[in-house]
Amino acid sequence: MNDKSFVPLAGRGALRISGEDARPFLQGLISNDITHVSRERTIWAAFLTPQGRYLHDFFVCELDGALYWKARRRAFPI
Repeated sequence: MNDKSFVPLAGRGALRISGEDARPFLQGLISNDITHVSRERTIWAAFLTPQGRYLHDFFVCELDGALYWKARRRAFPI
C-alpha cells in the first residue's frame, strides 16, 4: 500500500503550506531540518520562541507537492 492520505483525528489539525518559499520559510522557524521531508519521510519538530522556549510540537509531511504541519488543535489559534 503506497497511497498516502490523512485520517481526521479529534483534537488535531493540519496546516497546508505550499509555494516555492515554503521550505526556506519553515527552515527558519522550526527545530528540525525541513530538507529531510519527502513523500516517504515525515519529521517531528518543535516551534520555539526566539529565546528557545517551547511552544508546540508537530509533524511535517509532504503530500501532492505541499507541506502539511500536523499538530494539536490548540497550536492553531484560528
